[in-house]
Amino acid sequence: MKLKTYIYCGILALCMFPASVFAQEEATPPTVTSLPDSAPAYNNDGQNEVDPPLDVPAAHMVYSINDDNMEGDDREITDDDYIDDEYEEGDIILDEEDGEYADELDSSLELVPSSEEARLPNPEYVIQTIRVTGNTQTSRERIIKMLGLDDTDRITLDELEDARFRLAMCGLFNSVDMSLRPGNERGSIVIHLHVSERSHLQFNNYTIGSSYKSPFWLGLDVTYLAPFATDHRFRMAFGATSSNDYTLSMNYLIPTIAHQPVSLMFSIQSLHSHEGVFGPSYYNNEIKTSENKTNPFEYLDDLVFERHGASIGLGYAPHPLVRLMFRVEYMNLLRRNDLSTVRTELDDFMKAGHGNLTTIEANVMYDSRAGRILPNKGHFIMLGLKGTARTSASDYSYFRMHLAHQSNFNADVHHVIRLQSFWGATWGNAPFFEKFFYRDFYTLAPSRFFMLNPSHRGAYDLFKTGASGLSYEDFIAHIALTYAWQPVARMLEIFLSVGATWADSLESRSLFLGTQPQQIRDSFAADMSFNAGIRFKTDYGLFSITLSNLLDLVVR
Repeated sequence: MKLKTYIYCGILALCMFPASVFAQEEATPPTVTSLPDSAPAYNNDGQNEVDPPLDVPAAHMVYSINDDNMEGDDREITDDDYIDDEYEEGDIILDEEDGEYADELDSSLELVPSSEEARLPNPEYVIQTIRVTGNTQTSRERIIKMLGLDDTDRITLDELEDARFRLAMCGLFNSVDMSLRPGNERGSIVIHLHVSERSHLQFNNYTIGSSYKSPFWLGLDVTYLAPFATDHRFRMAFGATSSNDYTLSMNYLIPTIAHQPVSLMFSIQSLHSHEGVFGPSYYNNEIKTSENKTNPFEYLDDLVFERHGASIGLGYAPHPLVRLMFRVEYMNLLRRNDLSTVRTELDDFMKAGHGNLTTIEANVMYDSRAGRILPNKGHFIMLGLKGTARTSASDYSYFRMHLAHQSNFNADVHHVIRLQSFWGATWGNAPFFEKFFYRDFYTLAPSRFFMLNPSHRGAYDLFKTGASGLSYEDFIAHIALTYAWQPVARMLEIFLSVGATWADSLESRSLFLGTQPQQIRDSFAADMSFNAGIRFKTDYGLFSITLSNLLDLVVR
């Protein structure tokens, strides 16, 4: 029966995915990326947290920068009013989305001094001057140094695009607009940069809630721009619960190396947590079956575990819309538990005592979205592979892959339809935390915060398929549809979303981890979820008030 289920899901994925991927809209500048910290592509607000790549169309040189080299870190703000008010007819506005004069780009008429040079594939121009406006904290000299340009340099449009790419990745600005204007002499140009500076401290994510497992928990994720290196940044996330669990993650990112689209990231993580073990009451001799007539699954014990380790990642952008990422991670693991009756069966979740885990991960991303957290058009696709083999550096052997997708369609600048999906599969004996956690995709119950699960509450199981017991699973499929009204494009959003999530595992289990089941699971366990709320951008990051935030405060 399960084989048929997997076949049906595979056919459904093949039918649905291409239709949403290939219905491409006009590409717009997306975002700079780095390695994701965890497998899920969405948090429990339905937002994409995977950092995608930066790009501009080749013919357009002014672009709005979404500079988010860390997961969950969104910084894209476009100054449309400046472009409309400042630039005049005949200016070369190199941005498909914000420049109403982009159609007037004609280098043969505006910049090229002769018809012979006009026929060259990539002619050179002399920089007459570089004008910088909008900077209050960053000097003109520093901005030009980050561009890698000087006055009187000769430059091609391709080289100017590379220079803009470097400035986009420095992390000091909310937005950067660039325009070109003919100089006083034939073959010369005037470059005009308008920047909107940002706070050095950015809030990426925060969480607060309460449950029976943890009467109180909180978490905070921030990024700080390094003052001693203009394009380097330090990110730290910390979460803790009143039940003595904690998670700490620290990343240091170098977005560019030697002015090339190559990034390097170092990270360390420390986690101490526990997961409840649930199973039939006959496992616990102290509990009589008659004490629970409605729920056959009892709380048995806690699986207490720790994971401490580090990783190094390398990113490369062969094309502005495409980014490749590669990461190697090592973790030292420890599992503690005293429940002898289920000790052997818990080895299926995580080996007892100390252990090692070394993994290799690769991701390929395509991103043409206008904005990352509040996009109003464009598409995002990511394919990720991760695995390990049993060696002296790893006690596990498994392979995992996932495919994430998001498409944004807008009838006008204020009304957006957003379709997103996630498909994942794991084969082998992976530790439980390397599998797909159901509530990371389900909006009506708390998701994990940097691998820390603060609650035992499960899905509401509206269809009564046993989805209340879904937690760490081998297979998962998620699809969600969102309507968003953006009274201020990509700055403020009021949204309503509905989604469905299915998950299952290769082997049937008598024990369950992390979530207490309410009934025996059907062959096709799935549930629907909903979310609604408001999101808005500030100089310090994205803030939101949503239904899922409020439900996290409800103890159950």
